[in-house]
Amino acid sequence: MRSIIFLTNIENDYNEDLNLINALKKSYNVEATGWQNLIEIVKRTNFKTIIGRNFWPIYPNTKEFLKVLKRAKEMGCRFYNDVDVLTRYQVKDYLKRMKDDELPIIPTAFNIDDVQKLPESEKYIAKPIDGESSEDIITFRKSELDKVRNLDNYLFEPFLVIDYEYFFIFLDNRFLFSLRSLTNDRWNLKEYFPTSEELKQIHKFINFEKMEYGIQRVDVFKINNKFVLCELERVCPCLNLKSLDSNKKGVVTSRIIESFRRFIESG
Repeated sequence: MRSIIFLTNIENDYNEDLNLINALKKSYNVEATGWQNLIEIVKRTNFKTIIGRNFWPIYPNTKEFLKVLKRAKEMGCRFYNDVDVLTRYQVKDYLKRMKDDELPIIPTAFNIDDVQKLPESEKYIAKPIDGESSEDIITFRKSELDKVRNLDNYLFEPFLVIDYEYFFIFLDNRFLFSLRSLTNDRWNLKEYFPTSEELKQIHKFINFEKMEYGIQRVDVFKINNKFVLCELERVCPCLNLKSLDSNKKGVVTSRIIESFRRFIESG
């Protein structure tokens, strides 16, 4: 029986991962753990196949997380979401690369001097470039630039009021399902059925850098009826399967397990 390490966090929405773990246990020896214990588990078990799912938070321990990834790769571990991609997308400078490639991202300044070039807004926000959720975000006005001038490793955005946020989930570079927020609570969600033109827009973000295996979540909102990227979550995207009806949830879970199997058996 093949053996794998499943990275998770029981303090998150654990049922989402628990169902996947239980399904994998029918065919594989599964060791579930947090990313902080990965190297210890690899040394103890010599398991080298790793599936990472809903294992956040990482911030503010980003440097330590990247060291763990590097060490695991050096030990010969294989990652379901490619480890080199994980390294590049844990830090949000990928947004700059996408902007340089003329992909539509949320208006962003990557240094304090460029805040003046952002669209006019009553308020602006400063985000840690390796941050998660709303942790350590600072709100300021243009007249308060000195408040954020000396921040290191931050990016800057206008404070935008949006009607809905959309989440597109991709599996092995193929569209799986999408969700839309119902209120200004971004996690109060229902399934969304995109048009072919909308999927064409979203595929541009996925095609920017493809992964042979893995789950990705594209977070967007609309400006002038066109999707604009907020974030491309390739490290440990929460899927919010509880927002799907039972039939769709079963189909999605089966497809994810099949992708896991293909990855495990390929090594």
